[in-house]
Amino acid sequence: MSILVGRVIIMIFDIPDFLPAFCFIFESLTTIGFGVFVPASNVFMIVFILYIIGGITVTVVCIHVAEDIYRKRLNFATRKLGLTTENYIERHLK
Repeated sequence: MSILVGRVIIMIFDIPDFLPAFCFIFESLTTIGFGVFVPASNVFMIVFILYIIGGITVTVVCIHVAEDIYRKRLNFATRKLGLTTENYIERHLK
């Protein structure tokens, strides 16, 4: 979703074509940065830097939420199966 929003912003400010705008946003949000497309004006550079900071922040938050969900499910499964550290020590180290 943020890639599409960024593409619209870029099409308004700097790059009018769909594919170059999409490539520029994708490369920037994934921090690949080939350098094929660069912002033409200083105003667009400031807007773009703010957009990238926001986009990377949203991406990090989404990864953290997914990690939290995975961790909770894994903890639930290990408790349900009785695979706690204490049970492992009792079964295998005595």
